[in-house]
Parts: sequence; C-alpha cells; structure tokens
Amino acid sequence: MKKLRMLLTLMLVSVCSWQSAWAQEEIAVTVSLPANNALYTEIMANPNVSDAKTVTSLTVTGKLGGDNDWATLKTMEALKTLDLSGADCEAVPDDQFYNCCQNLEIVILPSNLKAIGKRAFYNSSLKSVTAPSTLQAIGDEAFRNCYNLVTCSLEDCAITAIPDYCFENCTSLESFTIPETVTSIGIYAFAGCELFSSALPSNLTNIGDYAFNQAAMTDIDVVIPDGMTVENGIFRYTEIKSIVFPNNYYECNDCIQGCSNLTDITFRSATVVKSYGEPENISDITLHVPDYLMSMYSINVDWSQYKAVVAITEPITDYVIQTDLELSSSMRMANTPNVIFKLPDYDYANLAFKIDGDAAQSFANFITCNDNTSYYTPESDYWTLIMSECSNVTASNYMHKIETLGNQWYFMSLPFDFTVGDIIAEDAKFAIRRYDGERRNTQDEASGNWVNLDSEDVVMAGTGFIYQTNKQTWTTFKAKSGGTNYAFKTSSDEPTIALAANNSNANASAANTGWNMVGNPWQTYYNTHKMNYTAPICYYKNNGGTYEAVSLEDDDYALLPNQAFFVQCPIGVESIGFPASGRQLTSEITEQNGTRAMNATNRKLFDLQISDTEDRKDKTRFVINEEAKSEYEIGRDASKFISDGTQTPQIYTLDADGIQYAINERPANEGMLRLGIVFANDGQFTLSAIRNSLGQVVLTDNETGVKTDLQQNNYSFDAKKGVNEQRFTLSFSRGFGGDDTTSIQSANNQAEAMEVFTLDGQRLGRTTEGLKKGVYVVRQGQQTQKVIIK
Repeated sequence: MKKLRMLLTLMLVSVCSWQSAWAQEEIAVTVSLPANNALYTEIMANPNVSDAKTVTSLTVTGKLGGDNDWATLKTMEALKTLDLSGADCEAVPDDQFYNCCQNLEIVILPSNLKAIGKRAFYNSSLKSVTAPSTLQAIGDEAFRNCYNLVTCSLEDCAITAIPDYCFENCTSLESFTIPETVTSIGIYAFAGCELFSSALPSNLTNIGDYAFNQAAMTDIDVVIPDGMTVENGIFRYTEIKSIVFPNNYYECNDCIQGCSNLTDITFRSATVVKSYGEPENISDITLHVPDYLMSMYSINVDWSQYKAVVAITEPITDYVIQTDLELSSSMRMANTPNVIFKLPDYDYANLAFKIDGDAAQSFANFITCNDNTSYYTPESDYWTLIMSECSNVTASNYMHKIETLGNQWYFMSLPFDFTVGDIIAEDAKFAIRRYDGERRNTQDEASGNWVNLDSEDVVMAGTGFIYQTNKQTWTTFKAKSGGTNYAFKTSSDEPTIALAANNSNANASAANTGWNMVGNPWQTYYNTHKMNYTAPICYYKNNGGTYEAVSLEDDDYALLPNQAFFVQCPIGVESIGFPASGRQLTSEITEQNGTRAMNATNRKLFDLQISDTEDRKDKTRFVINEEAKSEYEIGRDASKFISDGTQTPQIYTLDADGIQYAINERPANEGMLRLGIVFANDGQFTLSAIRNSLGQVVLTDNETGVKTDLQQNNYSFDAKKGVNEQRFTLSFSRGFGGDDTTSIQSANNQAEAMEVFTLDGQRLGRTTEGLKKGVYVVRQGQQTQKVIIK
C-alpha cells in the first residue's frame, strides 16, 4: 500500500512538472495575411499551435483589420509581444485591449497606422508601445491605468492632441518629448504619471484641467503662450522649476498648488492675479510682474510672503483685462501697449477701468466690450466701464466689441464717432439705422421713421441708432480717427448732444414734434438726474420688447452704458448736456435732484401696470398737476411708442384727440381718462396700481360693468388679441385724495352723476369745466342732451 501511494505521488509530481513546462513554453508565430479576417486561420495553420490562446509572440504582415482579426487578438491570453509593424492597418479599434490580454507587454504598431481608438489599451499590462510617424489621432483614455507602461514613442508622430485621460495613472511612464504638432492636451492627460517630464510644445493652445496633476515634470521651465486659457490645477503637485503665465491669466486656480521645486513665477496679467492654492516653498519663489503692479503685489495678502517681487524685464505689448483695474496717479502701463477687455465666461460682472492722476497714458489698440446676449433683462448684460480723471489719455485705435443675438434690434449709442463702413460683424450680415424725427413730424407713414445708414455715413458720439445681425456674433465698432471720443473725458467735461427741432409741419400735433434719438455718451452708467434736461425720456426694453417712459423728475433711473433713448426738443432748446458728475460704476441711484413727485403738494402721480405673465409687463402713467394743460405738452408728457411683434401687452392713456400717452400730465379738473391696450395674445390679464399718490382711482370695465378701486384691489380679466381703446376708463377725484367719484361697490348702486362725451362717443369725464370750444353730449341718469361750449 505504501509503494502504491508513493507511485501515485511520483506520477502526480511528474504531471504537474509537465504542465508547468508547457505553461512556460514560448510559442512565437509569424503570419502573413492575404486578406482581412484571416488571422485566426493563419495562426492555426502553424504546426506548433493547437490553440491560439497559447501563442506568446505574434508577428503579423499583410492585411489586418476585419472584425474577426481583432476578436482573435482579444482571446490571446498568453500573448506578450505583438509586432504589427508589417501589417497593413490604419486604425486600432476602440476598447481593443481593454481589460484583456493581461500578459501583453510589448506592442509595435503598424507602419501606416493613423489612429488609436478610445480605451484601446486601457488597464492593460503594456510596458512598451512603438507608434509610427503616420499616427494622427489618439482616442480618450487610450493608455489610461497602464501602470507598467515605461516607454511610448510619440516624438515623431503627427498628432495634434493628447486627449482626455490619455496617460492618466501611467505611474511607470518615462519621459518623452510631446510632439511639436500637439496644440491641445486634454483633462488629466498625464495626471498621476509620477516619472514623466516633457517640455511643452510651442504651438500649444489648450491644456485641460489637471492635465499634469502629480506628474513629475522635474526641472521643467514652463512657458504658456499668451492668449491660452489656463484651466484648473494643470501643474498641481509637480516639480516644475519655473512658469510664465499668459497675459490673459487672472486667477491662480490651483494651477501650481503643492509645487515644491518652483523658483520663479511670471505673471503677465494687467491686474493682480487672484491666488487659489499655493506652492509649498513660497519663501523661495521670486514673482516677476509688470512694473506698475509691483507695489500692489508687495502689499497683497496672497503674494506678500513670497521671496521677492521684481519687474518683468522684457516689454509687455499686449494686456488682457478680465477684472477691475484702477490706475492710480503713480501707475502707468509702459510702451504704449495694446489693451483688450474680456468679460470672464463665468463671473457675470462688469469690468471697471479707472485712470487717476495727470501723468500721460497712451495705448495702441484699446478694445472694450459688451455682452448683449442676455435672454432676461438688459440689466443682465455686461459692459466695460471706463472712467477717467486723467486729461492726458490717448489711444491710437479705440474699438468697442458687442456680442448680440441674431435677428433682434438693439438700441445703441457709442461714446465715439464711427463710420458705418468700418463696422466688422464676424461672419455675419448686419443692418444699422438712424431715427428720423422729421419724418414723424410730417407723418410720412409710407416711409416710416427709420432710415438705413450707408457705408460712408458717420454716426456721431452720443447719437442713438439701432443695430441688428442675422445671427449671434461679435461686432467691432472702430472710433473714427480725429473724431469725438468721450470715453477718456474727465469730471471737468460735459458732453453736449445736439437736438433737432423737427417741427417743420406747423399742423402736426405736439406729440409728433421734436423727437430725437440720442444716447448715453459715457462708457459708464449715468444718473439721469444729472442731465441738463428735464422732460421725460423713452427707451426700448429688451426684455419684453416694449418701450417705457420715465420722468427725470419722478423716477430714479440710470442709463445703461451704450444705451440709446428718445427725447423731445422743447422750444428754445438746442442740446442736451451730460455733466461728468452723473457717471456711475453701478446702476444704483443715490444722488437725486429736486423734489420727488410722491412728496410734492402740487403733483400727484399714478402708475398703472398691465401684465399677463410675471415677465411680460407694461405701464402707463398719469400725473395730476394744476399747472399742466389738457393738451399734449413737450416737457411734461410723453407719447406712447408701440412695439410691433412683441408678446407683451402694451397700455396707454388717450385724450379727446386720440393721442396715445405713456406719461400724461394734466390739470385736476379732468376727472376721467380712457385707456388703450394692445393685447398680443388671447388670455387673462391683470391691471394694478404700482405707484399711487393720487388716492382713489376707479377702473371701469365698460364691457362687464365692473368697477374697481385700484387703490385697494387689482383687476383681472379676459381679453382677445387685438387693440381695444373703448373698454376701460379711469375715474379719479378732482381733489387730491377726496371722494367725489361715485360709489365703487357695484355698477347698480351708484348715485346719478354727470358724464360728458364727444359727439363720436368718447367719454371725457364728469364735468364740462376746462373743455375746449365745441359741442358735447352730457348724460345724467336717463337724460341725455347736447351742450355747446363757447
């Protein structure tokens, strides 16, 4: 029994030894493929192969590329070396060796290969890969988590990008030179490559987030080209020796956090860079900055602990400004640089640029910008704000760039003269028009009030115009050489914009006389209380697509930068002035002029709003003033501008002559007003008093008979699309806050009272006092009679 047990043991050892020898046997196979999908057949034709899975070395020539060929390679579990240099193949498929062929260590790719697919070698045991010079593209994550990868020959390849996660966590990867053809390095491309170092290609335009995070990059001097966007954490916890940031870099967003080998950092930004994430050895690092910013860096809490702050020695000719900058009297940019303002993509804020002191400051190209693409309110757009207290600022070329949505009119004004032919709309067509107030005065309805501008036309600083492009784009407006430019004017200046009388038609209504379209001449917000003008102004609201009138006596309103608006020219007035004291860097009004209407004893004000949604609103105003006249008065009243095509309901008051008012100022003895409403759609609407110093104001719905005291309640109703000027009237006390109107409780519970109408049925009020000469209809109770006023 013992002998039998010993014999069986010897036999088992012998079998295991034979299996071990078989498992370690190297099986090298060379095949020449006559066509695609022949790989498996040719391998199995080799007399030394009983199973393709046992092959450890494979050399392939001929046509490789069918689905069956790549499927065969996936199953070759013992494969260590794969030589495809002689194979005719232009692409390695996506996911080819992803989590398979775990013994594969050496790959020589085809000599005519053009592309490596996504995740082609993801999580493989690859140690070496040789790529041909024909390679043009590598897919995302192609070598991700190849922990054993030591060498990868890409130096001679024609690739233009190292894609996202391409070599992430290749912890054994040794240095190679990133090809000069590469312009983009994706996010986490070399993250975790603890041994990898390479100079950056000179043609590089983009480095993605954390591209070299925790890579070695030992003793590398990094120079990032001007204009390139620097993403988060790109050299975080590396051993770079020095770094030069581009001129558009303004936030140190973990880019050099934890770097322990840095000796020099160069910031070429026009503003002090914001710091997020510090290197480890800040006391050993010298900061190189523009000379005019040295003192600001030296006292800045983020940068004052560094070894030294020194001036950049080479001239800086281009600055990109992406955050607020104030040049004090001792700060000036040298060498007449180009300056471009760029609104940050994610900060959603204006850019404010201030210049103080008397020392000269010269610029070559000076390019400001607006983002006018907000889908919400005009206040959601963003501007470059320029405020100068230096009388010696010049720019060889002043340009303003505006981003607009397509197929939408913008009501604009610029602080400088420009020629229409110099406008550049990037890859788009544009239209530009001026307002012709004389056409409105002559009531030339056939031609309209807008006039197309020709290429040779010059638009003067502070003049309003409308502008539209056929698609979303950036437009550049260039200041006319030798023309007026208010952007660099100081607090001692007062831009004056000429106004035309536009009154050649003596028979025209005052409501159609004297209209001009002007604009904010400053590249800032502007407090309208500071204007040398007191009449109402009307402006176009981008949100809702309607016009709104504001009174410079009753409303706190700040003009937006580059905003155009409509004004009337009162008799004897030739211009409108904008003293510099009205310039503001915010839209908040803190300084006012005169006595507000809400607190005045001689003027009472009522604002009525119509709305059908939270966003679609319009309003009209009437003011009771003993000194006002019943007819339209330039300087007190404002015509209603009606917008075509808007989805917002529009409201106005009317007088006996049918004039439409946005602001209607009239004497107290006029106790009734008729409303006109443009309904853009069928639906439910609400009328509400949003400002009221008058007291009781009664709204009568002539269609339903319902009366509503708007001092107490809103009124909601249904209406059909169209224009209705007969349905609603407003009644108010002839005194201020008294109660000599009828009871409001119900339509059937009123005391009999006088009502006065024109012969065509327009209701005028409850008294004949103050009426013009003519014939009127008076109704009291059931009795109606004609009355002649002489």
